[in-house]
Amino acid sequence: MDEEDIVAVLALLFLFFYFMPYAIPETGERSVNPLINGLYLLHDYAVYYIIPLIPALFITGAVSVFLPKGDLIKNLEKKPVSGAYVWALFSGALLAVYSSMMFPIFAGLRKKKVDIGPAISFLYAASALNILSILFVGIVLGPEYSLALILFSLVFALLIGVFSSRYFGDEGRRKYTGLFEYWDQLKEGRGLKELDSLPAHDPYELILFFAGMLALLVTAAWPLDGVLKTAVILILLGLLWLHVKRSFRELEIRIWLKETYLFSERSLPLLFMSVFIMGLFSSFMLPGSLENNLGGNSAVASILGSVFGASLYFPTLTDVPIAKTLLDYGMGAGGVLAFLLTAQMVSPTTMFVLSKIIGVRRTTVYVILTVVLSILAGLIFGFFF
Repeated sequence: MDEEDIVAVLALLFLFFYFMPYAIPETGERSVNPLINGLYLLHDYAVYYIIPLIPALFITGAVSVFLPKGDLIKNLEKKPVSGAYVWALFSGALLAVYSSMMFPIFAGLRKKKVDIGPAISFLYAASALNILSILFVGIVLGPEYSLALILFSLVFALLIGVFSSRYFGDEGRRKYTGLFEYWDQLKEGRGLKELDSLPAHDPYELILFFAGMLALLVTAAWPLDGVLKTAVILILLGLLWLHVKRSFRELEIRIWLKETYLFSERSLPLLFMSVFIMGLFSSFMLPGSLENNLGGNSAVASILGSVFGASLYFPTLTDVPIAKTLLDYGMGAGGVLAFLLTAQMVSPTTMFVLSKIIGVRRTTVYVILTVVLSILAGLIFGFFF
């Protein structure tokens, strides 16, 4: 299937889920029938969450195209250790698009003799602050969860980096050229190398562009009157398109749309599958069934949430429907946050790849610190929410 066919299939799936109760009335409400409940949850997400996700996908594609990644990495390589931590958090947050793509950059930083502390801080920030996930968490669970993820991730990235630098130093440095070359090949294959030769944009152009995209996302997610919301969205789309045509080159726009397509192609089918599976499982659960054991500011909830998040691999976005189901059925807010903090940060795949770059011992410490700090974050967040 070519790109146009895949876009058409995804659009038809969305429309089917959106209007499904007209054809299958039973899917308009929760059901004890697993299949009907899975379809109901797909309809619920189509109505309330998928439309705001569309501008989030375009924002993610724009970050991968319009921000000067090469300059960010070069600055991180040149900074002294003290300033490198701040730059690692800043560049990691800006480069966080696909968590798995951060490992080649991390290996390249180690190859170029960047101290392990700032390199680990960069890896943590880039993995935890996945832009698409952060935006979708805010859409589905609320802005307080997105803000908590950002704040705790930045603090923990710094703490784990400083700890790693202090207690491990740079013994056993390895050079994984293969991974670093893979990053260059990946950029070449996706056409991103072509952007390196273009002059940088005026920062104000980028600020105005991303502010407009965020305004579009907020408007799509805000519970406004249908006519008013549609009018505001159309106005914002018109202004954004004029700004894009005036400020960006044709090559950049083409690659931006292609990147957005790639994120959609990889993320949406997995999201639909995750939502449907959670609908199947939740049909066997009673409302509030998790509240007795995992409700409130429970240490058990934070521990189980953190360990559960670290024990499995969750592709981008798929952890959010799970978190929403846990929250809906009574799990405390702290346990849900602990799950979200580890779901994108630690997995069997992450542990394997990271151990090949920094060794088993340092990877083990990294994982333990991530899990323990996520539990602590869950307890703090649960105290307030």
